[in-house]
Amino acid sequence: MGVSQLFDPFLVSCEEKGAPQAGEFFWVPSPELKFHVLEAKRSTPDAHARLDFVLGQFDAKKHYREKDHLPVKLLGLGDNSEALLFRSKLRPCLVLGSAFVSDHTTLASVSDQRMAKVLAERCYLVAPLQSANSPSKPNGPFPPELVARIKMLQYAHLSWVRDFKGQGAGSILRLDRIFPTTLGVGMHRCGQRLHDDVMDIVVAQASQVLGITMSDELASHLQATKELVAACAPPELSAK
Repeated sequence: MGVSQLFDPFLVSCEEKGAPQAGEFFWVPSPELKFHVLEAKRSTPDAHARLDFVLGQFDAKKHYREKDHLPVKLLGLGDNSEALLFRSKLRPCLVLGSAFVSDHTTLASVSDQRMAKVLAERCYLVAPLQSANSPSKPNGPFPPELVARIKMLQYAHLSWVRDFKGQGAGSILRLDRIFPTTLGVGMHRCGQRLHDDVMDIVVAQASQVLGITMSDELASHLQATKELVAACAPPELSAK
């Protein structure tokens, strides 16, 4: 028992057109947490397109401070900016919401309009999926016992999602890895979205992770779902 059996349908097919909506899944490059600082400088003083660089660990006494070399216009780096290198994977990501400034052109000053234009680009908050362990991929961070606990809603920051093809062990939604993106060139729909009832649970979990007070209706829905799956859980999976 768990959310895998409680909600049917769990996923709903959606049209691959129009503006992205909350609850939809998109293929998005998802960064890992660890990063290196890309310390770049021109290969020669007059070279703008040829760079030399080394990978370094972040040092607050060294980085984001005045540089001792010529500016690297190719990367758009000033004294208070750095290029960071992350490892990432292309993962299905759930759209949680979006925001942008739609009325920047109503500012009285044309100069202010120009400076605020960058705020007019819509930004989306997304959460990545990570595959649960399976017989063919047994060495990931989500073994079957942990996945069973996640299905019982024992972790606010982790949520189980059914496989898009209805087969396999499913995936884990990482609400502890939410990040912003423009859903720009190359990022495309997976053709699936969460059913509204499932999305309500995810929104409630995300509210808990972010420390946001949810509506009474949403809180009651989450609590009732937790009680239902807990009542059907075997003793070894009961939350401690």
